[in-house]
Amino acid sequence: MSYLKQTLILISFCSCVFFLSACSTESKPSQSVAFFLLKDVTFSAGNENHSLDLSSDKLTRLFGLDSDPFVSAEYYQSLITEVHINREFSASLPPANLENFNKFKRKNKVKKFLSNIDMAIQDLQNVEFGRPKSSIFVPVAKTINKLAQTKANRQILVLQSDLFENTFILSKYDKSQMIKIENKPQSLEQVLDKETPIFSRLDNMKIYIINQPKSNTDKDFYIISNIYKNWLESKGATVEIMANLNI
Repeated sequence: MSYLKQTLILISFCSCVFFLSACSTESKPSQSVAFFLLKDVTFSAGNENHSLDLSSDKLTRLFGLDSDPFVSAEYYQSLITEVHINREFSASLPPANLENFNKFKRKNKVKKFLSNIDMAIQDLQNVEFGRPKSSIFVPVAKTINKLAQTKANRQILVLQSDLFENTFILSKYDKSQMIKIENKPQSLEQVLDKETPIFSRLDNMKIYIINQPKSNTDKDFYIISNIYKNWLESKGATVEIMANLNI
């Protein structure tokens, strides 16, 4: 075989390898994770001494940054108080540039992203607890709709609350209302559909309801949380109720 033919074959082979490699890189799906946190600071919540274990290591695992440095991440947090609009914090980490990836620059961006979140979470510990009422279901629904709009591959909501609503939607402190929803759970679900509508399917969403009920609140929390869990699961979400954030 002539030298020219060998050269042409080698060039063709290298071109094919380059083309296939480029296609493989371009076709790599961009993973995205959105993590939202809602913390109840109303008087009834009893979470003053119940801090969430959200260390940088845990956040790294939650976002999948320990296994995929290219992932895009979004973080959001807000409070649950007596009103349905509260102060917010958000941070985002854009996906890494596949064509011009720099390991060290990406590491610094991830570090800064996690550091900003860590400071925001620390600020939650300094929030004043105690409110005359508890507006829970409206801000939660708004946050769920906001999270669903991110279109992230993985959508995570951590809701630290006892769910003891005390508004026109439901008053946990009205015994007649508690008896009604215990005997007829669908009555609360109907109110939730009307007053706190969810606008899209939640098939990519995982919701963690975090609370440590006391002996005198355990039954009411069980009733409300399970009705709420079933309602959210009917929208497509996966819901877990736990005392601590063990994820």
